[in-house]
Amino acid sequence: MSELLEVCLESYGVPRPGSMDEQMHSVINKLSSLCKAWVKDSKIVPFGSFSLGTQSSDSDLDLILVAPKRVQRTSFQNQLLEILRRDPEVLCCQGIFTAKVPLIKLVFKEVEVDLLFANTDSTCLSKDLFDCDYQSLLTLNGYRNSKFLLKLVPDKQKFQKVLRAVKLWATKRSIYSNCMGYLGGFAWALLAGKICIEYSRLSVPFLVGKFFEYYKNWDWRVCVSLVPSMYKQRSVAPMTILTLASPVYNAAYTLTYTNFMFIQQEFELAYEVSQRILTEGLEWKSLFAELRFFDVFEYFLKIEVVGRNLEEFTKLKGSFLSQLRYLVEEIENSYLAAEVSPYTKHFKASPYSSVYFVGINCFRNPRFFVKWLIKDLKHYFQSPSINFYFLPKASLT
Repeated sequence: MSELLEVCLESYGVPRPGSMDEQMHSVINKLSSLCKAWVKDSKIVPFGSFSLGTQSSDSDLDLILVAPKRVQRTSFQNQLLEILRRDPEVLCCQGIFTAKVPLIKLVFKEVEVDLLFANTDSTCLSKDLFDCDYQSLLTLNGYRNSKFLLKLVPDKQKFQKVLRAVKLWATKRSIYSNCMGYLGGFAWALLAGKICIEYSRLSVPFLVGKFFEYYKNWDWRVCVSLVPSMYKQRSVAPMTILTLASPVYNAAYTLTYTNFMFIQQEFELAYEVSQRILTEGLEWKSLFAELRFFDVFEYFLKIEVVGRNLEEFTKLKGSFLSQLRYLVEEIENSYLAAEVSPYTKHFKASPYSSVYFVGINCFRNPRFFVKWLIKDLKHYFQSPSINFYFLPKASLT
């Protein structure tokens, strides 16, 4: 049964652990050379899906440039940004420095890279990073959490196989995206890691089935934690999934209430399907069936993001995605009778434009809803290059 699951994952283009290492290390080595030319005693460390061994062909490569304490963040944002922009192999290089964790986004060898910065004279895995400022602590948390998680799981290979299946399922069911108010990659990794720790004797297929059974029945008023001493903490968010490294935070902090309800429904459905796979011989592809998003909602917000060139389009798209979750939360809070959920997939209208959809179930007068919604949209997306349309389901057929 394990091999059948593996074959199914590969049929969806999910690479086996390690199969993309050569390509990723080529990118890391090139960027490391550029960074060392800037600061000789700097180094680059990976975190996220690549460091966990669950990189997919369309995943971003998450990297941290760790520099000595003497190197200022302003130098990273100015000097290094210009060095990267001048390199002919680096494309779409832009700084996003107003984010909670500032970063440089770029494309190298067709791989999208998020490059973060931390300055410290301590070892990255030290228990106390006493010389770090808060932004460096948050940045290094990604690397530290990945390392700590891999130390906790008793069987790394089992964990990687389970997480690959969970990530494919979450992607197909449109519930995988931090920026759109769902759960991001590390939140799913923590949930999978807990199952692999508590049920370490189960085979991979039964661990996948246990994953859905366990979280279908979880009381989400209680925090999910891989550290027993934290079990008694109560959750005030829809979901609280605690990270491992200090400072501990909620890996599900972007989750909106509507999306929380949808994830609960998906746990229920996936549990039923996985049990039929394990007991009746149903094919694994049944678990990874695509969500019929446009059947779920009565109305849709269609948003077009249009740029004049690749650089402008990339910047506009990043700005739009950074604001989308906050807009969804405001609509939920302002219109208590509305369900609002973005579709995690987008559609390419041209090389420099994309179309996004947000599903809406509005139980009040739709005309009243649209009037105030458009005012919110104009407030959040103050750009003539971002166009929006409110559409009933019937107009999409």
